Amino acid sequence: MKCALCRRHTETSLCTNCWNYAIEKLQVFPKKYEELEDELLPSRGRPSERVGGSKEPPLPVRLEVLYLRSNGISKPLMNHEAKIRIEQRHTRITFRGQELNRITVTCQYLRHKRNGFMITMAM
Repeated sequence: MKCALCRRHTETSLCTNCWNYAIEKLQVFPKKYEELEDELLPSRGRPSERVGGSKEPPLPVRLEVLYLRSNGISKPLMNHEAKIRIEQRHTRITFRGQELNRITVTCQYLRHKRNGFMITMAM
């Protein structure tokens, strides 16, 4: 079998190096979510700067950032967690409140369950 990311030969769908890299990245998701708040408003150009295009005013927020701040991060993470919970016969995901809390709790669960689901991670 080959690693789904680096294509090296391995016994699982992710090699140890790729797995450790993914787990490290999970730790920064909550912080990155908070940093997105600063990116929500579009940057303001210089007053003398001319912009061509539509005569309609631009949207007051950046849509790609709004998407990430409204389930764009937590939904895929929680979908993955739900699959792991089914496979390992754990309880269902409970209500977690606001978006930041959903991201934080899901990342904690995924980091602590790393040994039991290396095969399902890449699926």
